Amino acid sequence: MKMKQYQKVYQSIRDDILHGFLTKDDQLPSIRQAAIQFQVSKTTIEKAYIMLEDEGYIYACAQKGYYVLVDQDALTLRRQLLEPMQQEQPKYRYNLSKQAIDKDMFDFSIWKRYLKNVMELQDELVTYGDVIGEQSLRQALSQYAYRMRKVFAYPENIIVGASVQVLLYQVLALHDKKKIIAIHKNGYVQAKRVIKDLGHTIIFYETLTKEFLQHHHIDILYIQHPMVYLNEKEREDILLWAQQNNTYIIEDDHNGELMDFHHIRSAWQKVDIHHIVYIGSFSRLLPSSFRISYVVLPKSLFEIFNKQKIQYSPSASKIEQLALANYIIDGHLERYVRKLARYYDRKSQYVYEMLRTIFPHEQIELESVHLRYLITVEVYNMDELDKYLKNNGVCVTIKHQKLVISFAGSTQENLYQALQIVQSALLQCR
Repeated sequence: MKMKQYQKVYQSIRDDILHGFLTKDDQLPSIRQAAIQFQVSKTTIEKAYIMLEDEGYIYACAQKGYYVLVDQDALTLRRQLLEPMQQEQPKYRYNLSKQAIDKDMFDFSIWKRYLKNVMELQDELVTYGDVIGEQSLRQALSQYAYRMRKVFAYPENIIVGASVQVLLYQVLALHDKKKIIAIHKNGYVQAKRVIKDLGHTIIFYETLTKEFLQHHHIDILYIQHPMVYLNEKEREDILLWAQQNNTYIIEDDHNGELMDFHHIRSAWQKVDIHHIVYIGSFSRLLPSSFRISYVVLPKSLFEIFNKQKIQYSPSASKIEQLALANYIIDGHLERYVRKLARYYDRKSQYVYEMLRTIFPHEQIELESVHLRYLITVEVYNMDELDKYLKNNGVCVTIKHQKLVISFAGSTQENLYQALQIVQSALLQCR
């Protein structure tokens, strides 16, 4: 992003202070003199000085001007704090393992505007916030979840949290007695951690069948959509099992909005609002630093939570919640999701054609919700392959005999170059 004039002035003066060219109590040029020196407007200098003053580098003396504030000890500490950020460089030239979104697709200027609008709501920001999430966001999520995933959710049945893991702690802690919970063997690692932390018992499944459920006494079934592929009849059997046994199903709809790219499928929760706990997140839609997820509880569980909520504190940023609420209400999120789905559809096809050209004989699978391809390779020593790739600047996740190629956050040019290195690595390590 191009640096603004006042930021350039700020950085120039800050660097002079950090490198010792300006020391404590040295006087800075007047605003008029600095404007001539930097060949910018006086307004630009004023903004730069205000920024330096806000960060504690300088102080203003009435009728006299601006002076350097920090002493040598403070400078040493500031250098230590700034150094890692300035020197941090990507470890690998090509990182095909990162779970990032394509930053060029997200319009940060729109999001910045919504954040700015929220910052004007001073009365709202000085209050603590609702434990279950801001009312405006829960209202917006209720409409969004129905339009995008056909989820039936009243705002009062929605809980907003900083992450899926945080919400899972709250949901699974509602059960006084220890439960037996079934989860896919390759399922969400953080979910497994929560289950163990709360003392519940885990049963792993690889293929989810009616026979498996009947054979085991299961209290809660955890389904993460990318891990479980069922036809309509199989889904009906599992929903019937839950109803007959009065068992809860946790439906982790990991970015279901992007599932299959081409069309939006209904969530399971649409069919049974009494036995399904629905979890939604935005980890593949919004930048990872935005920490907001939500859960829709059946009425029976929400009544229990409502009695216990005094024991919890809000976990998601109130500022981000309010900004996201308005962002959804104005239709930006839905338009963005559809745009993103079309973009990733085209990109997925391009990457597949590229993979098929470079790896004509390997098995290639698409995991659409994760925005990645799995390539089954025949290599005797996978550790040697991993070492070769990293030595050549490529980071790829390797699971058993499969290379995991995440394509969301990489440019097509980088992907092509990285995959050619992967091809060479396979030839070397076979």
